[in-house]
Amino acid sequence: MRNIGIIGGMGPMASVDLFAKITALTMASSDQEHIHVFVDSNPEIPDRTKAILEGGTNPVPALVRSAHNLESLDADIIIMACNTAHYFFDEIKQAVQADMINMIEETALEAKRRKLSKVGLLATSGTYRTGLYEKFFYQYDIEIVNAPTDMEKNIMDLIYHGVKAGRKDYPLDGIQAVLSAMRMQGVDTFILGCTELPVAFQMYQIKANVIDPTEVLARSAIRAAGKMIVS
Repeated sequence: MRNIGIIGGMGPMASVDLFAKITALTMASSDQEHIHVFVDSNPEIPDRTKAILEGGTNPVPALVRSAHNLESLDADIIIMACNTAHYFFDEIKQAVQADMINMIEETALEAKRRKLSKVGLLATSGTYRTGLYEKFFYQYDIEIVNAPTDMEKNIMDLIYHGVKAGRKDYPLDGIQAVLSAMRMQGVDTFILGCTELPVAFQMYQIKANVIDPTEVLARSAIRAAGKMIVS
């Protein structure tokens, strides 16, 4: 069995969510049958969206440090609990010996498996601007519908002022307006394209047909580690 390392802290709750899903989805009948998982949750990694859109501090050195920390602990597989950080995926992969799994590529394969032809992408402005999802989804002729540009702020606010701020009473009018607008464009299934969004949808009990990239990544990592997945 191979060990898994998680580059986390982007934000901390997203790291917890990924680790919890790996644990819950691993077929094991005792503690000893679970996967050895290392988590480097560094909340000081510079903001990925600010780096991409505003010329903020480059997060790559901190991401590579986390990857090296995980390698020093004998992580065989490294995964990142952040969609936007995958903009820097190739740079990090080149800096390590461990295998890395690309969350966005795996999510595209899951959408293909479900035979979807159109999906709605809920994501950060950084993920939208870089076309991270389009790069993989278009290979399978899957149309990506982004949130209306004037509504991106609703998603960013949910992420930054809801989940990251730990607000239990965050108002949902903004995200519901986004979902309604995208449904008007023929969207039935939504990609939760920020690792804070699965946390938000559970925390605030937001109802929609979704693909959860965090769960997709957890399943891929479990398989890569040599374990079976709970059916």
